[in-house]
Parts: sequence; C-alpha cells; structure tokens
Amino acid sequence: MTFQEVANQVGQFLMRLALFPVSWGVAEPGETGFDPRPRLFRYDAQRFRQMILCAEHMIRCLIIWLAYRKMRDEQITPAAYHPMPAMDGRKIPQHAPVHPQFAPRGLPLFEPKAPTFCISMPMELACRRGAPSKSSRQGPTRRPRNDELGTHERLYLRFERLDALFGNLDQRATRLAARWSGMLAHQPEPDADAIGGLNTSPPPHRRPPPVIRPLKTYDLPPDLESGVSGDTLDTLHRLHNAAYRAAEGFTALCG
Repeated sequence: MTFQEVANQVGQFLMRLALFPVSWGVAEPGETGFDPRPRLFRYDAQRFRQMILCAEHMIRCLIIWLAYRKMRDEQITPAAYHPMPAMDGRKIPQHAPVHPQFAPRGLPLFEPKAPTFCISMPMELACRRGAPSKSSRQGPTRRPRNDELGTHERLYLRFERLDALFGNLDQRATRLAARWSGMLAHQPEPDADAIGGLNTSPPPHRRPPPVIRPLKTYDLPPDLESGVSGDTLDTLHRLHNAAYRAAEGFTALCG
C-alpha cells in the first residue's frame, strides 16, 4: 500500500475514535444537550485509552515514514545538533506554596495537560511489563469495578490533540528529517590531547553517528496489540513495519 492509502486508513480510524465518547459516554444527571467530554465507565475508559494509544502510534509511524521519504526525495537542510543534557545533577524546580486564600478551594495548582507526544516510543510500550506492580507488593487493595464512572480529563486531552497531530504530519516529518540528518552529520572532532603533539600514532577514529532507533523493537509492542483486531491491527502492523525500516534506512541516506 502507498503512504497515502495507509494515511487514509489512519484518518478513518480517527473518525471511528471520535464517535467513541458519543456512543459510550454517560451524561451528567440533569444535563441536556451535547457534552464533548461525557463521563466514562472504567471499562470503557480502558477501551478508549487503548484506541488512543493505537492512534498515537499510527501517527508516530506515519511521521517517521514521511521523514524518510522527505530525506530521500526533497532537499532537507540538516538542523544544528544539540546533544541532550545529562539528567544527573539536574534539580526539579521547587514551586512556591499554594496561596493561602486559594488552598481551601481544593483546586489543582496547574491546569491538567496531556503527556508529551514523542516520536521515540516510550519504553513501557516497547517492552512487556514484567515487574510486579506496587499494589501487589504492598498487600491486597480494593478491586476496581468496571462500572465506576470517571471524568478522565487527561484521557480526553490526549484524544483532543489527535486531529492536530494528524493534520501536521508534513511539518512534523520535515522537522524530524532535519533533526535526524543533523544528528547523523555530527561527529565530534578528535581530542587534541588524545592525539598528542608528536603525532606518532594514527589519529583515533571518529565516533560513530548516533543510532536512530525510535521504535525500539521490530515487532509491534504487545501492549498495543492487546484487545485490537481486524483492520486496525493490520494497519498497526503495516505502519510499524514501514516506520521501523524507514528509521533503519535513514542512516544510509545520510551516510
């Protein structure tokens, strides 16, 4: 299938996803009219979350695939390479105490926001979860019920940004191609002290360029396959395979 054909399949999946809150949401008592964020039973919220994870991964793979195509077919100017700073020693900023007149209202200090959308797949999706949960180590806890209702605000925030992510495929792929090509073009110069003033030995080899491996594994992560079947699973496998091979081939384009 061509890139555009697969992108069209993703667009159709997003349209089906948009109908989920309408079909399975529970209106507030006494509410009339359309509610864009109806409450969801826990069971349905888990299904909704799984569909959102699938949509995010489809978009992630489309961006990687399109970045490869742009690097192959267009003139992409490599972006300046800035290595990620080391996490060791970085301090988490401390916030001032909540204003004493605001605290009794019980409102959150910050507005909720969706987790960052990353091209590099989160490790919790890339690998099977084998570690025991905290609850299993701390003794028995109350079993959650599937009929518990919740507002799921952060879940809706993730859902509501999908249209913008899908609509900006071209711009995101262009930025990604520029960033990756800048990474691969960057090779630090050898250290003068390591070479020595007499130059009696061959200069050390340059470091190999960074490895581009955003999807971590060749196979689709098990967490994404759970509860997914039919055309959606086919699209996920097709896109993951194409994006994985595109990331592998990107280095050759910039070599």
